[in-house]
Amino acid sequence: MNKVIKLISIVVAGVIIAAPVIGDSHSGHSMHGHGEMTSSANHGMGKGVLHKIDMENKIVNLTHQPIPELNWMGMTMDLPVTRRVDLSEFKPNDKVNFTVKKGRDKQFRITVMELDK
Repeated sequence: MNKVIKLISIVVAGVIIAAPVIGDSHSGHSMHGHGEMTSSANHGMGKGVLHKIDMENKIVNLTHQPIPELNWMGMTMDLPVTRRVDLSEFKPNDKVNFTVKKGRDKQFRITVMELDK
């Protein structure tokens, strides 16, 4: 009986400890969640790897490294790009350097993107 109670206690403790980590997944994350993480900065530079490119809607899905200027942790997310970015130059799995800037609508967009050589 004591072994069963001890085992249940360990399992419950594990769930309590793991819950914040499990709930912090950013797979498929969109740009909407960055509001809580941003600083007062309106732009920043990042490095990442492209996964999907939506030419029609001008949106890329990428995994980026942390962007300290914006207090963004590294994550996978969708980001729109401005018309200045020619998406035809890129393909999935490309490593890229990019600049994001917050628009008047408070949404971040990639304004410059180039291959990371």
